[in-house]
Amino acid sequence: MNAANDKVRDIVVGVDGTEGSILALKWALERKGFGPVRTVTAFHIGPFGDGFGVAAMASPGIQIYEEAAEARLEKALAATDPSLRETATIVESSAGPGLVHAAENAGLLVVGCRGRSGLAERLLGSVGSYCVKHAPIPVAVIAGDSPLRPLENIAVGIDGSDNCKAALRWAIEHVDPEGTVVAIGSFNPLAYSIDGYVPPMDLLEGETRKTVEDSVAEVLEGATADVNIKTDVRVGDPRTVLREAGEEFDLLVVGSRGHRGVAHLLLGSVTTSLLHHPTGPIVVVPYDS
Repeated sequence: MNAANDKVRDIVVGVDGTEGSILALKWALERKGFGPVRTVTAFHIGPFGDGFGVAAMASPGIQIYEEAAEARLEKALAATDPSLRETATIVESSAGPGLVHAAENAGLLVVGCRGRSGLAERLLGSVGSYCVKHAPIPVAVIAGDSPLRPLENIAVGIDGSDNCKAALRWAIEHVDPEGTVVAIGSFNPLAYSIDGYVPPMDLLEGETRKTVEDSVAEVLEGATADVNIKTDVRVGDPRTVLREAGEEFDLLVVGSRGHRGVAHLLLGSVTTSLLHHPTGPIVVVPYDS
């Protein structure tokens, strides 16, 4: 971590005992410079039980659900760091709202992307989506097959919006010492086609490069960290470009929202696509984080 915050805030990790959440916890524990790690396990008693094999009962006692949540927590801690039990929290709440509330004063919320199959997997994915949409802090979504490695090379999706600049600031502050942050802009020539006419490639590339370089220059004006930053412009749909970057780099960082209007909707679809089909760890940064 290159720039220390005025106050070190903790990392909150959503833990439910699945392989996805255990990987998320391991990923968080590798980020020792970010702040202390604490876990939150949520349980919710629905009409069909808790979703983890504890069926609903005619006269359910909350204790059985708490014990099941405790068992899931212990499974995760046994596979990672049992000492985290001292600060672990179990809350009665739906997972998404429970995690967002527990992490409101944290520096980072970390959730797993995949843990089980079928409907349960989609529900787990919805937790990550909920957290990204509602958390006032950056959210890290860790895919089920994400490698655990240092953050030496971080890619940031850039479109010139203030939100993407916030993502770039976050990357600069959290890349490993002597690491590299690459600001990536992309353009899809077909998106500029009007009645079959496509502007020259060098014009589109030049405008995109200027957007990326201007964004980097603006962010560096207020940066205190000494970090290596590169710019890159790639041709293609931004969803494809950033998905490939997720495979190529140690971490992909994007903004949660971009420009207003059509561009805002496009960026929203890009972020949503990346969360639904992750190729590596992703951090989504809200503008006002």
